[in-house]
Amino acid sequence: MGLRMQLIKEWETYFEEFDFLVCPSGFGPAYKRCKIGTPITYEGKTMKYIDYVYPYNACFNASGHPAISIPLGLGQEGLPLGVQVVGPHWSEPHLLHFAKLVSKHTEGFVKQHKY
Repeated sequence: MGLRMQLIKEWETYFEEFDFLVCPSGFGPAYKRCKIGTPITYEGKTMKYIDYVYPYNACFNASGHPAISIPLGLGQEGLPLGVQVVGPHWSEPHLLHFAKLVSKHTEGFVKQHKY
């Protein structure tokens, strides 16, 4: 069995017990728009873009599991905060329904001021 198929199998086993996985999209809030290659600083720690989002997204990109981002409002610096919700293969209608239900209890998308 190839690595991708093993990853899919393990996640599908997880989803036999749980409907969704709610997890971060990155280490913190959205980062300020910047040129490609510019390091990102979060809570005094500087890291590459790939290190900021990769741990939370790569496994689902590799496995092909559907995910939806749910905005939760703005953080202390005025940048968007949110989570991603991941589901089993072919669960897109359920993810969208869940996101719609959750949206009634969050601030949702809030337009940022220019920085």
